[in-house]
Amino acid sequence: MAAAGVRPLLAPDPAVPARDLLLDPDAAAARLEACLGGEAVERCERVRVNYRAGESLRVLYAVTVRGEARPVSVRTFRDGRSARAFRLALESAVPAGSLPPALHDEELDAVFWVFPNDRRIRDLALFEEPRAIGDLLGRPCADVRLVTYVPETSATARCLDEDGRTLAYAKVYSGDGAERALRLRESLPDSAGELRLPRVLAATPSTLLLEPLDGPAPLEPGAGPSALRRVGAALADLHELPVPVSAPRFDRLDAGRLHTAAGVIALLRPELAGSAERLAVELDSHRAAPAERAACLHGDPHLDNALVQPDGVALVDLDHVCAGPPAADLARVLAVLTHLGALGDLPVRDELDLSEELLAGYALKRTVPDAETLRWHVAATLLVRHAAKSLSRFRPRAAERLDALLARAEELIA
Repeated sequence: MAAAGVRPLLAPDPAVPARDLLLDPDAAAARLEACLGGEAVERCERVRVNYRAGESLRVLYAVTVRGEARPVSVRTFRDGRSARAFRLALESAVPAGSLPPALHDEELDAVFWVFPNDRRIRDLALFEEPRAIGDLLGRPCADVRLVTYVPETSATARCLDEDGRTLAYAKVYSGDGAERALRLRESLPDSAGELRLPRVLAATPSTLLLEPLDGPAPLEPGAGPSALRRVGAALADLHELPVPVSAPRFDRLDAGRLHTAAGVIALLRPELAGSAERLAVELDSHRAAPAERAACLHGDPHLDNALVQPDGVALVDLDHVCAGPPAADLARVLAVLTHLGALGDLPVRDELDLSEELLAGYALKRTVPDAETLRWHVAATLLVRHAAKSLSRFRPRAAERLDALLARAEELIA
């Protein structure tokens, strides 16, 4: 079930035979049309991918049928298990406009969920009820617009008043995600120095309504020439805060994660298996011992999670707050810059200048981790969060330059 433009990037995966077809929006649209009894799909755009090599594939599409736009997610199963998943989907289904709430593709052993239906998130229908959100906020809400959606995990929407002003961001979680996020947020202040954190305006067992702290991301127009310096200062302010009691340990660069990442690359890009495994072994054998007590980390401070404001820098998406080495947070940002450089999207001189700005801002408030520790964390982050995820999130441009990403990581620890 191959699709043009997919197979050259990824080696075959017999456990997920529908992978290449479902990664191709045109082929996916054809499958949807068949499930809809031949009704035309006017638009089908791939938005997000979560691929577990050897196990399953999840894809989110932006779909338009009969002029009605809806997010549609699909998940593959094995050994005919999609039939049971489809029955469960129908049992918990809520209306999805004029479209069926769920569709079963028996041939592909896959199920499509039409938003606000989801395999694990139960309260997405709240996004279709502005009045209910207004009741929670205590202010009239005129419109709700989906911003991000991670099937089976969470979804975030912007809540607007009648004049189009943002009242809040609503985030709906699967499972006990909202309760865990609320505990973490309540353990942190609203501000500290340069740092700003969104307040929780209201909460339900599944949903948080968060203060709208808007602003440009650090590399966007309007952020200002010293944006990365200010982000560095905000991270330093966060690292000075007491670690929340409920915060887990930072484990994203543990030995198991390094070797799992190398294994994903070996399976899907076998010609790079040697490079990936050597990198994982080298990182594992030269892991730096913690030089200081664990700090309060953001856990995922990539550049889209930092918003530059006139009086500070807002760090949003606090679901991954944890305890760990400060170098891990700094490396997450530095690795983004290195990744952009490896893809040719950021000139080398700019990459170096922006990296220096970040660390200079951090140094205004806190001692910067030593260079060797930083290089190790950047290299490990490039392997786990960039190289491997270019395949598991199916990011074609990065997947095509996977050799360059690995080479940059190797240079850092050479």
